[in-house]
Amino acid sequence: MLRVGLTYDSRDYEPDPTSGILAQALFEGTTQFLGASSTFGHLSVGLQGYYPLIRQATRLVLAGNAMYSAHFGDTPFYALPSLAVPGNERKEGLGAGGRFAAITGIDSWAT
Repeated sequence: MLRVGLTYDSRDYEPDPTSGILAQALFEGTTQFLGASSTFGHLSVGLQGYYPLIRQATRLVLAGNAMYSAHFGDTPFYALPSLAVPGNERKEGLGAGGRFAAITGIDSWAT
């Protein structure tokens, strides 16, 4: 399997950012040329953004998260769990951890 990823990170503080962007793209795939029984792949793109609403109030931050994920080709069912999705650990839903998170991710599966 071939895996290629790209990350851009301008967040001011990784564990608890108040400004900046985190953009990630990941492509995973294989072909019969590489010795696989079928040709398939996975593309996922994630974007997170943080913007301080009032500079003096350092804890008041507007945060956004968007994600796109697509499988293509003839992906065997046993390979689906091994295909990674950047930011997948962020699916905590509404009100988790004492904070409000309106939309944590949008996944789209294409065949």
